Formats: sequence, C-alpha cells, structure tokens
Amino acid sequence: MLRAAAEAKAERSRPQFWRNLRADVRRHDGRFLTRSVLGLAVFRFGAWALTRGPLLRAVAMRVYGIVERLARWATGLHMHCTALVGEDLHLIHVEGPISIHPDVVLGDGVGLMHGVTIGLSPDHDGAPILGDNVFVGTGAVILGPVIVGDGARIAANSLVLTDVPPQCLAIGVPARMIPRLSLVGDPRPRNSSDTKDSGV
Repeated sequence: MLRAAAEAKAERSRPQFWRNLRADVRRHDGRFLTRSVLGLAVFRFGAWALTRGPLLRAVAMRVYGIVERLARWATGLHMHCTALVGEDLHLIHVEGPISIHPDVVLGDGVGLMHGVTIGLSPDHDGAPILGDNVFVGTGAVILGPVIVGDGARIAANSLVLTDVPPQCLAIGVPARMIPRLSLVGDPRPRNSSDTKDSGV
C-alpha cells in the first residue's frame, strides 16, 4: 500500500516539466547552470516525455537518450527518467556521482548528498522507497526493497539493507537504527544547528 501511494504521488508530478524545473532552480540557489539543476532538467525532460502521446514520446525519448548520456558525464547524476520522484528533490552537493536505480521511488522533500547510491540488492528483488523529508548523507548506500520512513536520516557512509522507521537515524555498516526522539512528529529540523550536523 505504501509503495502504491508513493508511486501515485510521484506519478502526478511527471507531466509538469516547467513547474518542476522552476522549482528546482529556486531550490538550488536560483542558478540554472549548476550540476544539480542541469542533471534534474534532463531527468525532468525524460519524465515529461514518458507522459506524451506515442509519436511525440518516441521523438522526445530519442532526444532524451542522447542528452542523458552527456548529462551523466557532465553532472555525475545517474537517474533514469523512469524513477518516480516527488516534489522538492534537493541534490545538496553534486561533487561526486549520485546513482539512483530506475525503479526507485522518492517522496517529497528528499535531500541527497554526493556519492549516494540507491539501488538493487543482489540478494533481493525490488528497489528502495524513500518517504517524505528523508535526508541521505554523503557516500550512503541504500539497497534492495527497503522502505525508508518519513523524516528519517541516513548517516554518511552508511549501508542500509533493512527498513528504516520514520524519524529514525540509520548509521553504520550495516546500518543500525537510532530513534531521533527530539524530532518525533516533526519530519523537518527544528533549528539551524540540526541541519549542520557534520555526521549526518
């Protein structure tokens, strides 16, 4: 049920290319010529193309296929347009590759640092689902059919192979879960110092 709800929410944003792109620019310091926004622009175009009629879709997807290969090299963002992404995806620092499997589902307000990998596990079928307001730290890896609950945080360089409850911190290799008691019921940080936690 959670997967179906997340997919439905992400699917609704697909056709809204220009609205999504303007929001991406605002969220990334108002600059279009950054690796974050350029990578997202290509992703948004491909997602938009998937919603068009057969003829336009065929032409647009051919263009997307060419541009997407260039964008991977130029931006470091490896995210195929079939991934389902909610509102307000924030690529905080694309200083290293970000790899997201085509079957991944991301909720609203997800924040990803550089070096993140979200994909399949060799031992299990299915891709991760990230809920709303999830933050994934630098170098973290999330693999398999896991569900990361709303407001959860994945610490830098952690390996997540099991579900992460809402509002929890997942840390370590493999990750262990630590309740974030001060934030229960509030998926967003309450003060600026919380967003500057160097370990997450």
